[in-house]
Amino acid sequence: LHVTAVALTHSHKFKMMDGKLLEKAGAVAAVVASLVGAVVMYAKREYRSIVASNNVTVDEWTNSSPSTMETIQAVIAFKLASRYNKSDEAYPIAAQESANVKGLLTTRRAKEGESLKSNKTKPPLIIGTMRMGFGHERIAQGVASWALDACKQDDRDVYFHDIVNINSPEAEFVSEAETLYSHGSRLMTEQPHFMENRISKMTSSGGTNALRIQCLVASIFISVLAGLDKNSPIISTHPLVGAIAVAAGFHNVVNLVVDNHAQWFVVVPGALNLVQGPRAYQELVKLGVPPQEMELAGHWCHKQIVKDIPQVVDRRIRRLQNGKPLRLLIPVGGAGAQESVLKNLVKACTPLVKSGKVQLFLNAGDHSHMKEMFEKQLDDSKLDFDLITTVDDLRLFRQHLEANESNEPRKPVTLFAYKSVSPAVSTTDDLANVSDVLVCKPSEMAFYSIPKLMIRRVGDHEQKSALRAAELGDGTLEARTVREIMKNVHVFLDSPQVLINMNKSIEKNNDIEIYQGLEIAVKRALDRANEHNA
Repeated sequence: LHVTAVALTHSHKFKMMDGKLLEKAGAVAAVVASLVGAVVMYAKREYRSIVASNNVTVDEWTNSSPSTMETIQAVIAFKLASRYNKSDEAYPIAAQESANVKGLLTTRRAKEGESLKSNKTKPPLIIGTMRMGFGHERIAQGVASWALDACKQDDRDVYFHDIVNINSPEAEFVSEAETLYSHGSRLMTEQPHFMENRISKMTSSGGTNALRIQCLVASIFISVLAGLDKNSPIISTHPLVGAIAVAAGFHNVVNLVVDNHAQWFVVVPGALNLVQGPRAYQELVKLGVPPQEMELAGHWCHKQIVKDIPQVVDRRIRRLQNGKPLRLLIPVGGAGAQESVLKNLVKACTPLVKSGKVQLFLNAGDHSHMKEMFEKQLDDSKLDFDLITTVDDLRLFRQHLEANESNEPRKPVTLFAYKSVSPAVSTTDDLANVSDVLVCKPSEMAFYSIPKLMIRRVGDHEQKSALRAAELGDGTLEARTVREIMKNVHVFLDSPQVLINMNKSIEKNNDIEIYQGLEIAVKRALDRANEHNA
């Protein structure tokens, strides 16, 4: 600013100005420059102080240093997050039997006089997660499906530790962030494409400073994990939770890297980072992630979807060959986005549903606005539908379809809607093996062992997940409009060999254990824990 003021004094226009005015301009510029300099010096000093006590320093791990602007951003983010950190003491934790999964213990903040009790000989396996959409919660439920049997043999409890359930200011921070994420996702999918493209770039550019900020925030949020046994193996399904575990001093942290798009902030320094596919692994290595802290595992799939793949594939193929109605499973994501797309998709499917060619399984999740949208559109389209709102009714519905291949739903459309997140997430997993096609954005479900019709992504970070599915032969490329989606539906109906090929690809992928990533993750976590405690 000072240099600019000096330059102005040499311009013809400003030479004609009063000398005192120029003196004042120069003085103001000098004061502003001094203030900027002071801010920069303060930010750099604060940053050095903040990272001094970190268990893992991002700068060393990434072999990089923050620019001046990045330093200021990191310090500001740290100070803002610090408002939610009221104590450095560990929150006392209690655990109780899950209402939905037998044998699983869910954690919460303990009441006075409560404490963790166990009759196991080894520390529990902790599944660390947080809601940011449905994806991280879904992967966590998948981890639990593999962990329960493995930990029973290893004499450990399994804790499902969602940090939002630890009633605290830190949990409030996560809840507010999730609300912003949901509103942003909904806004993005309802904007013109040129606006979406601008916003989408933000979701695919998580550089070193995003990782730096994440780890700084983690360093002051350790209270939500510090009340657990640090000898416990912990599998994180969100990188912030993994970073908190490392900062809290856990010895064995396994971080499940989401998506198929390499970004710094999806990995956790100091953890074993497991990746779903070779492309993401290679790109993360090129970014600079230390190969010794990363392994290729496989896809994050729930055990109940994977364990019966040969029988499920055979059943799907027979349905196609016998001309049975095509069952489309259409779930709403955790953000409750894509309302207009899904509304118009139901409308476009109406003639096929009425003619008996297509059946719809619509999962509105825990989003009341999506439930209301589906109900209104189904009424407007004069489509008869059943509404399922309880886990018991869902179980009966699935068992009816599994009992006999000739069994069909009572009505051509079934709408699922819930009040809480757990059944909202698990319903899609429960219905996958009685559905013919999963219609979804290329999110965490892009890696599932079911034929997938990929629809419009929410953020550019999801784009490569659709490519992964198409290359493996178990999914389509991304269909960006309802018209493109319906083209795929008609291809499935008119050329059933396309879906038969997808199912055969799933069978081949299963033979080389592509869908067993979570089984491998549990095994790696337990092996590392037993080696550490030997």
